[in-house]
Amino acid sequence: MKLNLFFLTLFISFWGFSQSKKDNKEINFLKKQRDSLELAIDEIKESIVIQRDSLRKIINELTKKKDEGTKKKKTSDDFLGDYILIGSNKWASTNFGGAKLNPSNDNTDDWLSENGYERCTSENEWIDMISSEKPAYFVLEEPLFCVGYFFNSFALKKLQENPPKGWRIADFNDFIELYNYTTNLKLKTTSPFQLLVSNYSLTTNLEAKKKLTWTNQTINDIYNLSLYPVSYFSGFVSLLSFNTSLNLFSRYDEVNNKIYYTEVSPNNKLLPSERRFGSEAYDYGFLVRLIKN
Repeated sequence: MKLNLFFLTLFISFWGFSQSKKDNKEINFLKKQRDSLELAIDEIKESIVIQRDSLRKIINELTKKKDEGTKKKKTSDDFLGDYILIGSNKWASTNFGGAKLNPSNDNTDDWLSENGYERCTSENEWIDMISSEKPAYFVLEEPLFCVGYFFNSFALKKLQENPPKGWRIADFNDFIELYNYTTNLKLKTTSPFQLLVSNYSLTTNLEAKKKLTWTNQTINDIYNLSLYPVSYFSGFVSLLSFNTSLNLFSRYDEVNNKIYYTEVSPNNKLLPSERRFGSEAYDYGFLVRLIKN
């Protein structure tokens, strides 16, 4: 009896030891699983942090580039301008500096300022720029600012040599081509430039309407070109002629020291013509129309 009790006690002890060893093994396995899982979680967290920091860096770089682009000064490379395709030429929708169809996209003033053109709003400023031989342009007061800027001879020469990138100055031949293209529309009751010259396309102001209208002419301006009947600027606002022939700079002849301009008259033919100006032209300002290359 005692012997049986001894073996029973020994069996129970052995079974308990084996069970304890088995439990410890399972516990150690679970601990290893836990440690492996915690290590994997730590690696995932570290990867997330790295990805987050990388994204933040990319966002900061993009934001910086955007800010630099916004603050970047306007140059000839990013000059903006609306244009109208007529025939084979892409005509600027207004004279250089004139009222724009999309004023929020217009950076004419920025381009002129960055490229060394002086802005004049008074007759004294204009005379000073002529005397000091500085490239300058004259800005009319509202509502007549819509006709565009008048450029002095020094500015015209500079514009001819270095126009905004991707643009050129429309010359006499371009206006002849424009005239011929419109003539081919064969509208018997309307002369070609009655379809092109504008009275007041971009303004409803009565004062502008009164000044910028050819007498006894019906103007349709089918292309919204806004070619206003305004003469060259003689240096005095009081002498500036409206309701007259349209004059636009054509080219500067440095060899002969002459300024050429295209004149569009309100007669029956409305044919543009090219004329020369002598030394007195250096005190005058001319409108400029650009064509996109």
